[in-house]
Amino acid sequence: NLVDCILLSIKKYKHAKAQIDSTSNQTITFDEIRTKTLQASAFLFNKDIKNGDVVAICSSNNIDYCWQILAVLNTGASCALLSPTATPRELNHNLSITKPKVIIGKQFSNEQLQVFEEAECIKYIWLENAPISLTKCRALSELLQDHQERGNSDQQSQWNGLCPADGSDKAFILSSSGSTGLPKGVLLSHNNLITMLSHSGLFMRHGGTAIGLMPFYHAYGLGLMLMALCEGMKMVVLPKFSLKTFINIIISYKVTHLHLVPSLLTTLAKSDDVTSKTLCSVQEVFTGAGAVITKYQRALISKLPPTAKLYHSYGMTETTFVVLFGECRFDKLGAAGKLLPGLTAKIISEDGEELKGQLGELCLKGNLIMSGYLDNPEATSKAIDQGRWLHTGDLAYFDNDGYFYIVDRIKEMIKYQGYQISPTELELVMLTHPGVSEVAVVGVPHEIYGEVPKAYVVRSSQKQPVTTEELYNLIKDELSHYKQLRGGVSFVDSLPTSPTGKIQ
Repeated sequence: NLVDCILLSIKKYKHAKAQIDSTSNQTITFDEIRTKTLQASAFLFNKDIKNGDVVAICSSNNIDYCWQILAVLNTGASCALLSPTATPRELNHNLSITKPKVIIGKQFSNEQLQVFEEAECIKYIWLENAPISLTKCRALSELLQDHQERGNSDQQSQWNGLCPADGSDKAFILSSSGSTGLPKGVLLSHNNLITMLSHSGLFMRHGGTAIGLMPFYHAYGLGLMLMALCEGMKMVVLPKFSLKTFINIIISYKVTHLHLVPSLLTTLAKSDDVTSKTLCSVQEVFTGAGAVITKYQRALISKLPPTAKLYHSYGMTETTFVVLFGECRFDKLGAAGKLLPGLTAKIISEDGEELKGQLGELCLKGNLIMSGYLDNPEATSKAIDQGRWLHTGDLAYFDNDGYFYIVDRIKEMIKYQGYQISPTELELVMLTHPGVSEVAVVGVPHEIYGEVPKAYVVRSSQKQPVTTEELYNLIKDELSHYKQLRGGVSFVDSLPTSPTGKIQ
C-alpha cells in the first residue's frame, strides 16, 4: 500500500531535513516522519481506528501534515482532507458525505468546533490547545504517546486485529471542485497514489528544494508533498501566500523547483520585485490549473537562468494528479502537454463518437483515474462510463505530435445564437491589456440572445484605469463578431479564487 511505499522510500534519507516550516523555522527529518507515523498509527489503532473507518484532517499546510495522513493510512483507515477555511455549512455537507470517526487539526474556530462536536459520527477531535469544555476534544500531542511500532514482536499484541489496506482500498477522500452542483467526495485508492508516485521524478529532484504552497488538502498539493518525500527533496512549507514571503523563501533557501498556478506565474512575471537575481537558483518551473498567457511565460523565462525549464501540465482531482505534461514550447502555444505513461485518451463528440484532430470532450483511462464518488453511484456513472473512461467535462483537441490543448470547461461555454464562446479565450485577450490585473468572463442571461458574455475585471492601476470602451475595442479588434462583450463589463476590487488560484 501507499504507506509501505513511502516509508520504504524515505528510509534511505535518514536524518536529512524533509520539511521546514517557513513561519517558525521548525524542521522535521525523514527519520522523524517515519517514527511519528508509526507512533501515531499505533495510538490511533488502539483508539479503534481501523480499516473501513474515515479520519478527517482539517489543517492548513504544516510540517505535521505528512505523518498525520500516513499514520491514519497505516491503520487501514481512509483520510478525508478538509479545507481549514470551510464554513459550518460547507463542513456539514462534507461530514454528511465522509462520516469521519475522528477529526485531526491544528486549530479551529468556535463555529467549526461546534459543528464537529455536534456531528454524531465524530468520536474524537484532536487539536492544539483543546478546550476542556468540549467533551470530544483531545490534545494533539496525545497522538505521539510512546507506543510500540508495528513490526516489533515484543509488543505485537497491540496490533492484533490489524487489517492493513491493500492497493484497491480507498486512501483519500478529496472534495471535487463542485463545478457541477455541490462538491462530491472523490475516492482515490492506494493504487492511484502509488501510480502517481511512479512519476515523481518528473516533478521533484533529490537534493533540490521546493516550496509547499499548494494546499495539501487538494490533489495537486498533496501529490507534490508526497512526491517530495519519495524523492528525498526538501520542502519549505508555506501555509499562506504573500509575494514578499515567497520571494524571501526562494532567496533564503535557494529554491530549485517552483510549482505554480497560472495566477501566481503571472504575478511573478509582472512584479518588479522578482528579478533574475531573485530566481538565480531556480532550475525548473511547473504550472497547471488553467491557461497562461504567452507574454507572461516569456516574461518569466527572461528572469530565469538560461538552463532553467518551464513545464505545463493538466490534471483534476478525479485523475489523482497531473495526466498531461510537457515542456513549454512556443511552437506549441497553449499546449497542456502529452499524456503521461500508462494513460489512454480520446476526444469524443456530444454523441459519443470518437474524433480525430477536432474539438470535443477529453476522456481518460488508466490507473490514475479515481475509483468513483463516495456513496454516489449516479454521479460516478455519469463521470465514468462502462468502459472505465473518465469524462472530464473539458473541451480539448490534440495535434499530430500528441500534444493536447485544453480549450475550456464544457459547462462554462457560453451559447450565443447557436455559437459557442469560450470564456478563457476572451479572458486571455483582455489580460494582454496592461490595465487588466485579473478577469473572469461568464455567461449572463439575455432576453433575446439567450446568453451573452460579461467580464468582471480587476484593474492593475488606479492612476490610469482601463475603461469599458478600451476593453470593448480590444475584443472587437481581436475576436469575431459573436464573441463580443454584449453582457458588459463590471470593475471589481477582487475575484473569488480557490486556494489553488482558480477563479470560483
